[in-house]
Amino acid sequence: REQVTRTKDERIVFDRASGGGTLVEQVPRERAEQPALAEGPLAELILLARRLDARFPVPQDCEWALAKDQTLYLLQTRPITTWLPSPGRRERIFDNSNVVEGYPDVTTPLTFSFVRRAYEVIFRQSALAFGVPKKTVAEEDAMFSRMVSFVDGRIYYDLLNWYKLYGLVPGFEKRVRAWEAALGLETRELDEPDSMWTRLGEVPNAARGLYGMIRNLLTLDREAAAFGRRFRKVWEHFLATDLEACEAEDLVNLYEGMVRDLLERWEVTTVNDFYAFQFYEVLGKLLESYGLCTTGGLRNDLLCGETGMESVEPVRSLMRLAKEVREGSELRARFAAEPDDRALWKQLQSDPTLADFRFRLDRHLRFYGDRTLGELMLENASLHEEPERLVAMIRAQVQSTRSVEEMEAHERAIRKRAEARLSEGLSGKPLKGSLVRWVLKNTRTSVKYRENLRLARTRAFGMVRRLFRRLGVLLANQRMIEAPEDVFFLGVEEVIGAVRGGGLTRDLAALVRIRRAEFEGFKARELPGRIHVKGIAYARPF
Repeated sequence: REQVTRTKDERIVFDRASGGGTLVEQVPRERAEQPALAEGPLAELILLARRLDARFPVPQDCEWALAKDQTLYLLQTRPITTWLPSPGRRERIFDNSNVVEGYPDVTTPLTFSFVRRAYEVIFRQSALAFGVPKKTVAEEDAMFSRMVSFVDGRIYYDLLNWYKLYGLVPGFEKRVRAWEAALGLETRELDEPDSMWTRLGEVPNAARGLYGMIRNLLTLDREAAAFGRRFRKVWEHFLATDLEACEAEDLVNLYEGMVRDLLERWEVTTVNDFYAFQFYEVLGKLLESYGLCTTGGLRNDLLCGETGMESVEPVRSLMRLAKEVREGSELRARFAAEPDDRALWKQLQSDPTLADFRFRLDRHLRFYGDRTLGELMLENASLHEEPERLVAMIRAQVQSTRSVEEMEAHERAIRKRAEARLSEGLSGKPLKGSLVRWVLKNTRTSVKYRENLRLARTRAFGMVRRLFRRLGVLLANQRMIEAPEDVFFLGVEEVIGAVRGGGLTRDLAALVRIRRAEFEGFKARELPGRIHVKGIAYARPF
């Protein structure tokens, strides 16, 4: 090692007079030429640096202190971010606005690999649906695989690709505000308008985009109905399949069929979402401009009490089950006598006197068993895997005396008052009234479709979850992984590769061990909602 002693003119000391803070003072002449550290503490500091270098995989930025008794203390250490060579200049912005609702915590490689594939397929098809030429979609193909990123175990939007996607669709750059508001994004500064000649050159593309938007709006009802029929066919086939009787190849084929029949036709959801965002924004602006609403309350009340929304059916089903327990003396006594949810579930399944109630429990599980907290994270168990949680949900609901009928009547009353207020405010304004009611009708329709399609999404994730759980059992039976739930620490392609012989390693158990260790480390970290990086994304700690 090399030791150099510098002349020290000033030093920072504790401000004893005020009892807090620091002061800058002159270094006494006799100490100005002395080493800052004596030989012993310096040797300890070098040893500490070597230990840190061996302990951590990247260089560390450390803070340390030397006590009066010459004891060396390490105060904190973190990865250094200043002297490493630049990984590159390409900027990336990761943002978890909106997506954090579906993926609020650290998730697993299986979930991310499926979500990335879903976003890729759906938004490629959506671009075509909105009139982006096939040639352009093919040229930008790599962009669609980068709609989301895996940021220390969390799913984030790769935001610049979303803006790029919006820029591909003529006319969408003018509607980006509604999209930002719907996703909870910070507003971006838009580019200055192009010259008149540039805009004239874009007329053919703009016409194509306008045609696509009009066509999609006019065919939305038909396409939503067609998708509903297609989804029910796939779902019913899945429910009729005995997964435990399937071989691994059968399960993989079933998964790929679902991707082909559902994901590759799922663009109706994004098309509808576009109109839901736009109509919702326009409705609010119209109500505000006509002096009817400034806070958004009237707009939301007008959307209350919509019928035909499948996404609320799980709640209604749960409320009916709770009412049956609350009003039935035997069921009420059973729930009161057995506080253990798992034990009570077993009783409900085995007692022949409760067959009718058990039928309705099984029906709830069949139709709504995938609707739970964290339902889009494949590693989270649904009610199918842990049916005793349904008992806990019923217990909680039993305490409420509100019936489904009362809830629906309350919603209808809110809507009726809102419509009366709207009619009063638009009295004598036929043109404005017609415009507002047309926008309101389309807002209600697109919001209803959005909610129904969200339930379809829940069921699609449920099917994928159950398929890969079964594949996990088969891999564990062959001792390729240690436990069935280890499958969630593998990517979709890694699982399929293991089944068909196209994987890059046989040692899946070793991959799982590495990723489980990473998973625990990711859970201990907190990340901001927006992260800027340049160059190689993983070259720096987030």
